[in-house]
Amino acid sequence: MPRALLHILVRTTTLASQPPRSLSRSLIRPTLVAPIHTRPAVTANWPLSWFTGKANDEQVVESDITFDTGFEDKEFAQIALDPEKVRGAVREAVLAHVSDAGATDSTESTWTRIELADPSLKFKILKDAVTKTGRDIPNLTLNNITTVQDALDFFLSKREPRKGAVVKEFFEENENEIPPNVQFLPSVKEQRLASQREKDPALGTKKVL
Repeated sequence: MPRALLHILVRTTTLASQPPRSLSRSLIRPTLVAPIHTRPAVTANWPLSWFTGKANDEQVVESDITFDTGFEDKEFAQIALDPEKVRGAVREAVLAHVSDAGATDSTESTWTRIELADPSLKFKILKDAVTKTGRDIPNLTLNNITTVQDALDFFLSKREPRKGAVVKEFFEENENEIPPNVQFLPSVKEQRLASQREKDPALGTKKVL
């Protein structure tokens, strides 16, 4: 066998035994990587870890879209539409941390006049109110809340449509027509609130079963 041909065969065998990254750097242009990677002569000697990683990558890419129309979101939507329920939820949050804020009917309006100058008290009350109503407070609004009445006014104000709310509403209205492999995952904030409601029975909300 001619020496030149033998040298080519040895070099080809050595390169073929290397993983794709080394192969693409040493042998071919990037545009030709894909077809060569599928040849059995090349893939037979690749380490198992490369295929495992590739399988995991493909699993992430091919994961189903998720959608969840849990009753808790609908429950909070009903609370937001009922001023009395909103008022009651905020009042419960206040009374949980200020025992004498509304002990009798004659002091019903006392709890709304409580000052939130103490950062610790403000945090506790607003945290519970957010969890009970399902409505988060923007940072700018949070800085402007100095009394319970300010907080109540915010929770009673008209909620601006959130990004993706129209799509979510569409799926909820057509829940029975959505394919079973299509689901919806709530936002990170909604998941956090749901987790808090599930872990803390004192918040007075239902658990997700």
